[in-house]
Amino acid sequence: MLDDVRKALRGTQSFRLVQEAAGNGLGPGRKRIEGAAASVLSFLVADLAEQSGRSVLLITARPDEAEYFADEIEGMIGEGFVHLFPSWELLPYENHSPAEDITAARVRAMHHLTQSEPGVVIATPRALAHRMTPRRVFLESVQTIRTGDTFDLEEFCERLVHLGFEREPVADSPALFARRGGIVDLYAGERALPVRIEFFGDEVDSIREFDPETQRSTGKLHSVSILPQKEIPLTDEVVASVQDLPLAGDVADSITRGTHFEGMERYMGTYFPRAETLFDYLPDDCVVIALEERDILQSALEFWEEAEAFHAEAESGEQLPDPERSFLDARVWETALREKRAIPVSRVLKDASENVVPIRTSLPAPVLGNLELLNKEIDALLAKQYRIFFLCDNEGQLERMTEILDPYLDRVAVGLGRLRRGFALPDERIAVFAEHEVFSRMQRRRGEVQRPRGTAIESYLTLRPGDYVVHVRHGIGQFVEVQRIEVEGVAKDCVVLSYSSSDRLYVPNDQMDLLQKYSGSEGKKPPIDKIGGTTWGKTKAKAKKAVKDMAAELLRIYAARKSRPGIQYSPDTEWQRELEEAFLHDETEHQLEAIRAVKKDMESPRPMDRLVCGDVGFGKTEVAVRGAFKAVMEGKQVAVLVPTTLLAQQHYQTFSDRFRGFPVRVEVLSRFRSRPEVKQILEDLSFGCVDVLIGTHRILSKDVKFKELGLLVIDEEQRFGVAQKEKLKKLKMTVDVLTLTATPIPRTLHLSIAGARDMSMISTPPKNRLPIATEVIDFDNEVITAAILREMDRGGQVFFVHNKVESIDAMALKIAQMIPEARIGVAHGQMTGTLLEKIMLDFVERRIDVLVSTMIVESGLDIPSVNTLIVNQADHMGLAQLYQLRGRVGRSRHRAYTYLIVDRGKILTEDSRKRLEALTDFTELGSGIRIARKDLEIRGAGNLLGSQQHGFVASVGFEMYCKLLEEAVRELRGEKVEERVETRIEAHLDSYLSDEYIGDKQLKVAIYRRLAETKSAGEVRAIRDEVTDRFGRLEEAGENLFALRELKILGEEAEAESVRLEPRRVRVRTAARTAPPEEVWKGLMEAVDGDISFEAADGLNLDVLLNDGAGPIDTARKVLVAFQSSC
Repeated sequence: MLDDVRKALRGTQSFRLVQEAAGNGLGPGRKRIEGAAASVLSFLVADLAEQSGRSVLLITARPDEAEYFADEIEGMIGEGFVHLFPSWELLPYENHSPAEDITAARVRAMHHLTQSEPGVVIATPRALAHRMTPRRVFLESVQTIRTGDTFDLEEFCERLVHLGFEREPVADSPALFARRGGIVDLYAGERALPVRIEFFGDEVDSIREFDPETQRSTGKLHSVSILPQKEIPLTDEVVASVQDLPLAGDVADSITRGTHFEGMERYMGTYFPRAETLFDYLPDDCVVIALEERDILQSALEFWEEAEAFHAEAESGEQLPDPERSFLDARVWETALREKRAIPVSRVLKDASENVVPIRTSLPAPVLGNLELLNKEIDALLAKQYRIFFLCDNEGQLERMTEILDPYLDRVAVGLGRLRRGFALPDERIAVFAEHEVFSRMQRRRGEVQRPRGTAIESYLTLRPGDYVVHVRHGIGQFVEVQRIEVEGVAKDCVVLSYSSSDRLYVPNDQMDLLQKYSGSEGKKPPIDKIGGTTWGKTKAKAKKAVKDMAAELLRIYAARKSRPGIQYSPDTEWQRELEEAFLHDETEHQLEAIRAVKKDMESPRPMDRLVCGDVGFGKTEVAVRGAFKAVMEGKQVAVLVPTTLLAQQHYQTFSDRFRGFPVRVEVLSRFRSRPEVKQILEDLSFGCVDVLIGTHRILSKDVKFKELGLLVIDEEQRFGVAQKEKLKKLKMTVDVLTLTATPIPRTLHLSIAGARDMSMISTPPKNRLPIATEVIDFDNEVITAAILREMDRGGQVFFVHNKVESIDAMALKIAQMIPEARIGVAHGQMTGTLLEKIMLDFVERRIDVLVSTMIVESGLDIPSVNTLIVNQADHMGLAQLYQLRGRVGRSRHRAYTYLIVDRGKILTEDSRKRLEALTDFTELGSGIRIARKDLEIRGAGNLLGSQQHGFVASVGFEMYCKLLEEAVRELRGEKVEERVETRIEAHLDSYLSDEYIGDKQLKVAIYRRLAETKSAGEVRAIRDEVTDRFGRLEEAGENLFALRELKILGEEAEAESVRLEPRRVRVRTAARTAPPEEVWKGLMEAVDGDISFEAADGLNLDVLLNDGAGPIDTARKVLVAFQSSC
């Protein structure tokens, strides 16, 4: 449908004149475009790019407009042809480097412009103001690699460092590379997936993309272009140039060594005799469009004045380059636009002189969901012989719009297409409607390509010297090192553990499944056990009994709930599908799994009691929204219980926005409501006129009476008091219950109680979500001022948390004095409901820049424009509180910052220091599960299992506790645990992964542990395939490692007691008392290359005397596979 609209517009007089203006290179002072309001300009730019076959640079003053244009134009001409060129989102001369995603986007746009290909680049004056690496130097730094090319591998890795890549053991995040022998993994920020380049000597043997989370290859490539990961590639020319430049010693030293450093971009004007701007990258035939030129020049001037001010304030010893060498002087902007023959565009049609291409645009009358008004608008347009188009975001909305417009379908076109604003062209008699405007709802934003984010699973088992480790048989010890030992000429890697009395335990690599990293109460050291002592056995027995009692209670509750009749909801309605199609974001797979589980529960005849666990900001609320809508569609009422007033208001806004356009009434009970309002709501609730009621514990009061309550949604149940929880228990017995928690529940705990509680885990972040940069700082006026100004400069807002009501006004005054231009608001729980509501509304509607508040903002607030959080006296808060607070920012596509402030000169306690270090260490998305390892793990177990279990968790460690719990649940459910024969493998073969093959010992231990935990030959082969994919061809000792593990598993499946491998002989001993069937013997005789003999004296013993060339491992595998069929 978008193509139909574009075709119609392309045939208009206005669009033809624009094409002529662009084709003739007419610029300022000769031709300008006026009247291009709403989304008309997006159509113009898309048409110019496609019809002319040239690049188009669109300049707009506002960053949010740039993003909207990028989304809209990309929907018209396709992904890969539109490049957003963002600003650094830093203050001029700030001692920080741009975020990786910003650099990657800028580099993508720079590379596109050097290729002279058709496409669109969209930028703001702040983005264009920064001087850059000259075009020639940038082009020389781009490295294209093809299969069959030859490179010196050492020089290639050195070049990657110069391009801005950092070397790490695993390339699982942008701008990282890893080398393992002849394999180089590199994750370029501009690519959706990283690439694996495998060399054979100096020749490129293969190039493959791989998944950064699993580290497995996903597809082959013939070639790949590697772009710089920093805007300043450290070419030989750049490195040589610093010798004669006035740079500080440490700065010059870093560049001379060929390494980038934080904030090096502030010296951009020093590295090159003439640093260029993006204007210098433009192809000669590039079409430049300047939207509202006056606003562009004003924005450029404001940035220039900032740059001059910051340069003047810089310390004299910093030797920063002059603004003229670092930024585009605002005084030459008009000249630059004129030189590039920029076409000025205005939304307003001011005059009709010969120098103007007029586009008379009007906006459709707002109908706000009133279908009668919509029909009148359509009738009026049809009477004037307009061609009318309706564009819908998705299939669900298309179906809905088609039904509504059924009487007009012979005269109105309806189809798919993304449009921010509808418009009409009266002179051309064309009207284009955006469906989301018809129903007065927000438009769904187009997401970028989802880049897998997260940490490879092996990193969760990181062992450092001194870490506590639990051995299943010997108890708690401390990790010392990984050591290769040789026994009777056979080499293996062992984990060395230290126990009391200086005892040492060497755990071979094939027994690492017996090890678990100890996790217990933070700050408390567990007692070290003694090898051969009795303490561990007693401790384990006590924990096992307590776990069994607790598991029995869980199962009793579970069984009682299953036996009660519940509400059986009908399958999804058409409205349910429309609601879900209108979701503003792309659901993650885990989110969809949780939604499917909730619907399945609701459609079953038993009551639902599901717990949805998800990290902060991962989309739990949408799960509740869809469950609530399903209940309302069945004629039931929904109660949403939350712990705080602000969160109640947030949910009220969210549910109201999502249900807009449907006959669903949402109300909220909180102190923001007056008494008469509360009275009316309660009366309407009792008559069934309120469908969804959201509130704090107030909704548990006796005067709150539902006519037909069907679903109870509880957000963060652990934050309610004992009395409230007792009321909840009674309420839960009669309705479906959906509980949401941001407390990370470790996967091991989730699996251990999977049979006793219905749980859904949401552990994948939404698209475009970026990790939050986190710093611990002293209270420093300059740092705080810079952080707030940086956020305000990019149009954002700031949370400043000061958790002392008695001094919060003084702190707000101090910030106002530091930053006079900032609009400051104060919020705390002792305010009246009316005042607090006004403050929060002003903040949400962006009339306040900095909100100074107490911890009342901790839970659930979702304000995407807030991307800087400053927490004063952060050392006074718990890790869980800080983690929840940090989740209030970083909910948009912009990089978010968190500053944890401690009083200057204060000496922190060890626990406080550890808490702050944990938060700065774990900044990846989904880090909640790793934060849990430090602090929330015990809290999570207590919340879920009961506080009486804390001591037992601490005594045996979390992993062991979960294992005991899983065993208890299975035992009480009557599941039989099959006892397998443990096969002993006797082989005079080295079996390990050498340090040359895998240099990182953490990775190696993780692989050993995974291998030791395998339960089938297929799992062994899968890990082997992964290892060879990641690290290259296995050495002989590595092949032996996997082969012996496979033989052990096959032997246990064949009930073999032992398998002995000799150079010319294989011996298999089993517990079987009878010989295998005749067909088994026949198969063996055909498969095995050697002479077979057996005896059945004490079990069945089989010997194979191998012929020349026959391998003992392959022969043993064939024997064991044959024996399996007779077991």
